[in-house]
Formats: sequence, C-alpha cells, structure tokens
Amino acid sequence: MPIENTGLTGGNNELTFEEACDVAVRELNEAQNTGIYYDVDVSWELSEGGITNPELPPLPADYLSNCGIKRLSELGETGDDSDVRAVLTDDFSGSAGGWAVDGDADYDMGYKDNEYEIAVKKTHLAVWSFAPITASVSGFFVLDVSARLYKGAKGSYGLLFKEKDGSDFYVFSIDPIARTYKFEKSVKTGWETIIDSASSDLIKAGRLANRLTVAVDNGMVVFYLNEQKLTAASISSWKTPAAVGLCASSEDTVPVIVRFDDFGVYVNP
Repeated sequence: MPIENTGLTGGNNELTFEEACDVAVRELNEAQNTGIYYDVDVSWELSEGGITNPELPPLPADYLSNCGIKRLSELGETGDDSDVRAVLTDDFSGSAGGWAVDGDADYDMGYKDNEYEIAVKKTHLAVWSFAPITASVSGFFVLDVSARLYKGAKGSYGLLFKEKDGSDFYVFSIDPIARTYKFEKSVKTGWETIIDSASSDLIKAGRLANRLTVAVDNGMVVFYLNEQKLTAASISSWKTPAAVGLCASSEDTVPVIVRFDDFGVYVNP
C-alpha cells in the first residue's frame, strides 16, 4: 500500500493520507482481479523472516535548530531569529500575562510559583486554557512548552490548537506515568483518535518535566519530545487563524495537577 507517498514536502504529487489509502485499495483490487500480486505476511517477516524493522534512527539533539526551529532561550536574545518569529513567549513569572485564572468544583487554573497550573478535580475530565494571543497564527506555526505532573497518581498533559472560529480542536498529550502519547481531535460528539495511545522512551517518567513541541504546517503535524522527533500525522488544513493552548486531563483518580513553564508560539517571519 503506497501510503508513504503523502507528499510531506508538498509538490504536484501531494496526497492526503486518506487519498493515498484510496489509491492503495484501488490498486490492490486491480491486482487481485488480474491475479498478479504477492501476499506478504509482514508480521512474520519482521519476527521470523529476518527483515529489519523500518524504524528511523534517533535524531540528534540539534535537529530542531537545524530545521530552523529555535528554542525560547535563543529567540529575542543573541541568537539569529530570522528563521522564525516569536508570537508569544511566557515563562509565567508574572501573573499579568493574560492566561485564564479560573476555577470551580471540577477544576482550577492559574499562576503558581512562576509556573502555570491546571488542577483537575473531577475524574475523566479534560481541562484546557487558551493562550492570550492577538496576532495571526495560521499556516506554519510551532508550539513549545515544558510540563510536569506536579501531583496525582495518573494523568495526562499536552498542547492543543484549533481553528479560532471553530469548536473542534486537536490535542497532543502524554501520560508520564505510563510513558505513552496520543493525538486526538475533540468534536461535538466526543473524541476522534488520530494517533492511538503508543509508548515512547523519549518520555521522561513520573514527575520529571517533559518538553513538548508541535510543528503545524497546514495539513501536516510533526511532534517532538525533549528535542527529538517523535512522529507525524496528517490533519485537515485550514485558512483561518488558529487558537492554541494547554491542557490536562484525569482518569480514575484525582486530583491531577500539572504545571507548565516556558511556553512559546512561533511563526514564519
């Protein structure tokens, strides 16, 4: 199935993931009708046949900077910031940054000890806070944040983005206890899974801080954990500016308290 031909870098031959799957099904049906095809047991080949798993090798720690994505400490100081422009950087050292300070019986959010905190007090609840951005964020943009599970036996945290004029939004989150990640879309009827829960050794376990980075280029999203590329996904592209923010969620036990630091949003100059 030629699903790798998804035009990651654009061009005249660009296909969405769904279109590539349609091509694959059509070609497979044609091959079965003519009798000219090979039936390969990929699982057996990987486990018994001596075929090497096609996983990519780990990327170097400077991969982001080589791609023109600069860390917060490099922007606005002595580094060359010509590749990207910071729309918002926030270390949450002041309480007047514009982030929501709110709460009720189910959640609390606000500034705590030079960090931004989201506390989830109800089981199986996701809570989010949108960044106070007035500039246009569309097309290509990068989100970056450090986050840690401050309190709780189990919980997830991550980054979110959505069309500013729409109700649906995307969430990239990690569970530092299970050391898993997932990518979902929230819609009116519930949650749609884009990348199902998967494990990664890139996730620092327990209460250690993790650096989450999401690079969005219209219909393609690339995810990084602790400055190393994790995976990528295809989504529906949009033309309207995006709203971005932070999220935390609980499972069977509460409270789940997550603290965020060094949040950044970057766009092309």
